[in-house]
Amino acid sequence: MASKSKSHSRVKDMISDLPDSLLCHILSFMPTKDSVSTSVLSSRWKRVWASVPSLDFRETHSDSESFVLFVSRVLYFRNSSDIQKFKLKCYCVERFSHIDGWIRTAIMHNLVELDLCVEKDASYMEDFRLELPKSLFMCKTLVKLNLSSIFIINPPTSWCLPHLRVLFITVKNPGSDLMENLLPGCPALEDFSIFGNVGEGYLNFNISALELKKLQISLYTRSEDDEFLDYNDFNIFVTSPKLEYFGLDQSTLSKCVLGNSESFVEASIDLDCHIATEHPAFAGRVTPLMAQICNVKYLSLSAHDLHDNCELPIFDNLKQLKLVLHRCCSWWAEFLKRSPNLESLVLEHVGCNCDGLGGYGVKEEKLLWHHPELVPNCQLSHVKTICIKEFLGRDDEFEVAKYLLKNGEVLNSMNIYTGRDVVCTKEEMLEKLLKFERVSKTCDVEIA
Repeated sequence: MASKSKSHSRVKDMISDLPDSLLCHILSFMPTKDSVSTSVLSSRWKRVWASVPSLDFRETHSDSESFVLFVSRVLYFRNSSDIQKFKLKCYCVERFSHIDGWIRTAIMHNLVELDLCVEKDASYMEDFRLELPKSLFMCKTLVKLNLSSIFIINPPTSWCLPHLRVLFITVKNPGSDLMENLLPGCPALEDFSIFGNVGEGYLNFNISALELKKLQISLYTRSEDDEFLDYNDFNIFVTSPKLEYFGLDQSTLSKCVLGNSESFVEASIDLDCHIATEHPAFAGRVTPLMAQICNVKYLSLSAHDLHDNCELPIFDNLKQLKLVLHRCCSWWAEFLKRSPNLESLVLEHVGCNCDGLGGYGVKEEKLLWHHPELVPNCQLSHVKTICIKEFLGRDDEFEVAKYLLKNGEVLNSMNIYTGRDVVCTKEEMLEKLLKFERVSKTCDVEIA
């Protein structure tokens, strides 16, 4: 018992010997409620939490009033040290004056990163929107801003965030003037992501940012009753000469005009709505989109149909390709033919997740893989590594692996990662895979 007590004492002394700066760094990884509770440990700890550079407030539904009081007291008793990050997730929209004051206080402490999520409580039935505090638009120290809230982004006439480099926003039915109002005040912006829903009607997004290097657009087209809409007049125009990464995730594909697309290095395109690919406008929008990203070196692509309806360009520079395989698609081998210098291939099976699949005459048990008449050149001379994800052991999945092993003349490895609902054991999978013909004698097959 005495030995255990001495051991505990040594651990306590080791923690006590740490400098305040290191203790603050450790506490910055905890929710603020937990870091403040350390003040009961000793008189020294009473001053440590007041200097933590990262504040993380998370409200529960249980007691809004006590949450407001807690945040206000923490900021009131905080010392004059800088606030590196201020994260706030709460539901108290009716007390927005407090939120406004908290943000202004954080800004006065040379705020670098703000993560703001103010949601409407289920019991709060009004269609309530919050206007962002004007003080936020004048913060000279802010570098990263994440707004996942029900905000109206209405900046003042004259404003600037001179050092803002990362901006994430979530929107609901934005207007065409959103980009024109927001982006000019962020001259240093390098990473911009926009998420949310767009409604019916005409909408133009003119995204112009001279320093922008990464752009992610994830916007779904939905009606008021939360149903997917038909193609609307939603257009995206991008003017960013330094853009290296372009990501697009949509239910119904917009018309995209990507200026200076020759600078692109990486792209990720996710068109996950099955019905959208059957629309007459789809081919006319996806064909020019593919042409604008054909110079990338790294590409991730998820779509239900490209081969039959679309004219694909040649991807001469493509080195790494990830294809998400829906069970209704059989076009992906054609894509390999358009990627002559491909070296690394990732295939991810996502199962039978197509809306109205039966209406298209596709049955889940039907084999959806058909060997191409000609083997793509990249398989014969360039593809060295293949990774297959969410492998369940279905017959068509084995047929895909069999084809790739049989024709991968320079293949070094095939790594297979199983999914949750497998139809056979890993041992049985490996035994079957090792019986397949491998044209490359140096190819290793592994299952994880």
